[in-house]
Amino acid sequence: KTKLQQQVMRLLATFLCLLVVAKVSLSADTLDSDIKNVDIDMFIDLTSHLAQITSTIKLTNEGSRSPDAFHFALDPYNSAKLSFIGAKEVEDDVDVAVLNVESTTVENPQKDVQYYRIQFSKPLKPRNVVTIVVDTVYSDSMQPLPKEILQDDSQLVKFTANLYHFSPYHTSAEVVTVKLASKKIESYTQIRPVNANEDRVTYGPFSDIAPYKKQKLSVHFENHSPFLTTWRLERWIEVSHWGNIAVEEKMHIQHTGAKLKGSFSRYDFQKNPYGGSPSAIRSFRTLLPSSARDVYYRDEIGNISTSHLLEQQEAIEVEIRPRFPLFGGWQTRYTLGYNLPSYEYLYQSGTHYALKMRLMDHIYDNQFVDEIVLSIVLPEGCQLGLIEWFVTQFSHLETSNLSHHTLWTQRGRISITPTWTQLEGQF
Repeated sequence: KTKLQQQVMRLLATFLCLLVVAKVSLSADTLDSDIKNVDIDMFIDLTSHLAQITSTIKLTNEGSRSPDAFHFALDPYNSAKLSFIGAKEVEDDVDVAVLNVESTTVENPQKDVQYYRIQFSKPLKPRNVVTIVVDTVYSDSMQPLPKEILQDDSQLVKFTANLYHFSPYHTSAEVVTVKLASKKIESYTQIRPVNANEDRVTYGPFSDIAPYKKQKLSVHFENHSPFLTTWRLERWIEVSHWGNIAVEEKMHIQHTGAKLKGSFSRYDFQKNPYGGSPSAIRSFRTLLPSSARDVYYRDEIGNISTSHLLEQQEAIEVEIRPRFPLFGGWQTRYTLGYNLPSYEYLYQSGTHYALKMRLMDHIYDNQFVDEIVLSIVLPEGCQLGLIEWFVTQFSHLETSNLSHHTLWTQRGRISITPTWTQLEGQF
């Protein structure tokens, strides 16, 4: 192409992009005033370092039309910390359908409010009632208070959220239950009716709640669950010609709870290895595929012999025990690797092959990974076909294709490197 043609193409592409942006900005959703919340049961699970909120919402349609979706607004205190959102329709406590959830904008929105459009499994007819369960997970929503503690001190955290379900619709009745990680509660918001019983605080029932009603909810309590964050996971998958898939993972993990104040005493720690230092993380459990073999666990110094391996029917459990206990602010970096038989993950149709594997293993319970860099090295001579990557509206994905050279290779092997950020759970 000539330079003039290239410039025209660039201008045309820019114009098309502007049209797309204009279309998105003009296609804001309209909130349906005929939808009402009949009853809401909001369950806030604070038993780990992630805040997991399950909202069971009974919706009714008081209008004459049959809308195909409703709008869900995020908690205004934690909207920037959202890691996951999912919805399903239930009937008599039985799951009926998994619903489509997508971020959207609405006409005349509340300031700094994030909206999601949740599609019904079928249009909601007038006077009908449907029950929707919406699960949201927020990371970094529990803040250590105090921020620094001594070696043998208990870890206290504070969680802040909106007491009422922050909805664009009127709510007739609501109950809020907060499940804590321990029975030790320093303080909690005193708004009646409220009942604190051991590790639970229950608010409500409330009635006649206006749309977007704000009321701060704060709970200050003891939480010794592992506050682990994986800042970076480099996962290497190498597919060979000879029926083997080599997997290697390089981890950068940090204890993101209350930081250790003062110096660490190994003597005091060893003197009471199980009862003392309640906030310290001594080990955690990683699950590998059941067919994994030749497992190794090492760091920059060399092999770490304090780990344990347990073969189970559905998985291989590896107890990851760092060289030193993890206190708040402390980090560990290590490498975990293993081999897999390719026949369990490589599917063939003629001369075409498809590789289907989990994006990441179960690193630890309630895991949160800030960044994943995945490298897949294919056998020499392969031609790249269709690639389907896992992408959510919370994660960012970038990809690059390189040529990887190993021993005995001549032309090099295709290496695909996608990068994800902000992932919670298992994929």
